[in-house]
Amino acid sequence: MKTLITFADAGTANGTWTFEEKGNQTKVTWAIHVELGYNPMMRIMGNLLMAGKVGPLFEKGLVNLKEVSEG
Repeated sequence: MKTLITFADAGTANGTWTFEEKGNQTKVTWAIHVELGYNPMMRIMGNLLMAGKVGPLFEKGLVNLKEVSEG
């Protein structure tokens, strides 16, 4: 599944969800893809800032998804 994520202060990013069956379980991967340009410092800082901003939200979302799907 593909999504478009809009950040109030940092533009947009493309998100993807993949679902992989593993026996009687499903592995869910939630990823974000952001164009940071070619400036090496922007790429480093952008990756650090995105991980700090989005990482906890992704973790919370995946926990919520697990709770809802397992009932």
